[in-house]
Amino acid sequence: MINRPSNIQVAELCPIQFTEPKEYGFYGMQQEYVGKIVSGGFHLQVLISSQVYVSSDALTLRIISKSGTVAKTYTFTKHQLSVGHYYAVVKVDALSALRDELAYFELRWGADGIQASSIWYLINPTYTADLKRIKYSHSDNTWGTVFFSGAASYDFWLDVEAGFIPRDNRDEQETEDFLEQNLMNETAYGEAYEVMPLTVGDSMGIPGWLRLKISRASLCDDFQVDGVGYKRISGAKMEKVEDCENGLATYKLDLQPTNNYLQAASVGVSYPILHDMFSSKIIINDCKIIA
Repeated sequence: MINRPSNIQVAELCPIQFTEPKEYGFYGMQQEYVGKIVSGGFHLQVLISSQVYVSSDALTLRIISKSGTVAKTYTFTKHQLSVGHYYAVVKVDALSALRDELAYFELRWGADGIQASSIWYLINPTYTADLKRIKYSHSDNTWGTVFFSGAASYDFWLDVEAGFIPRDNRDEQETEDFLEQNLMNETAYGEAYEVMPLTVGDSMGIPGWLRLKISRASLCDDFQVDGVGYKRISGAKMEKVEDCENGLATYKLDLQPTNNYLQAASVGVSYPILHDMFSSKIIINDCKIIA
């Protein structure tokens, strides 16, 4: 939770969640879901007050393991975006020593102590087959997030249970038609594009705070899933598919690939080599057929 909102503000697009879900106690399964972090390397950013900016006290981020020990400590760098607007940023990396480790994040400022503490995260989980990396950026600094400042740009992403189910894919068309005198249709203009719904959440589902982050990220003009660029189609939003657990659900978001004409190679997928059946000797009923 955020203990000092007058000192720091955390945007929805922050990769780490620092506020508890709504109705956390009554809808208890929200407490069972833990966020996932695979390898790290993203930036964590908060807006800060002028008091924090001018202070000589360091603003730090700690990773606290399940046993209560400090597994990692980072020091924020403070920046002035414009007159009266300040932010602090740190790169959360070098997490290779943490394997299948439950931990949470703690933001501290000098003698003022803990400013915010996050929900639980599983760092470098052993099983990652159902996880997709959703990376996002934008051409403007908006939604309480600084995407770039001068020559500096920042990396934001989420590791989420998600995937594209082939049977969900469909085609959409934009056409201008008219009927000729013989009542035959004539297409004056036609364009087609593929819609690829992204399913978010496994059998357990995801909590509302994660839905909000992905929904907001999909509005960015650079939205990638495992390194491939997508755009939300006109009017698309996070549509609930199923209520899975008490406070958790699965969702779909209608996307279209940014490369709509070329056959782009899939990322991280290997295919079996097809061999010419006549390129070698084949034995059928003890009879040799020589190619």
